[in-house]
Amino acid sequence: MGLGRWTHWLALAIGVWLFVSVFAFRTSSSAGFNRLMIGLFVSSLAIHAMWAPWFRWVNALLGVWLVFTGAVFDHASPFLALSTMAAGAVLVVLAFFPTPGRLTDPRHAFVGYRP
Repeated sequence: MGLGRWTHWLALAIGVWLFVSVFAFRTSSSAGFNRLMIGLFVSSLAIHAMWAPWFRWVNALLGVWLVFTGAVFDHASPFLALSTMAAGAVLVVLAFFPTPGRLTDPRHAFVGYRP
């Protein structure tokens, strides 16, 4: 786990939070379904972004969507609405941090190494 990938790990944690919060707060509305699905997408894209950094821009688009739906959808509580908007805003900000291009196997990190 490299330090340069902290943005991916944070995006993954946000996706997991969005997913888990639906069950923790027992939300069964369209806002809850939105959090559930976007949480799955964000988590998956955060993992994919460890190999292909351009996936972080897709997460940024989902972040914009979360900010919009946090303001428009009818959430079970004001906390969940603010949590949705905050998660979206953080995803947008995280997209602007440059990250390494791909994960590397430490055994193949040496120049000229041939298995």
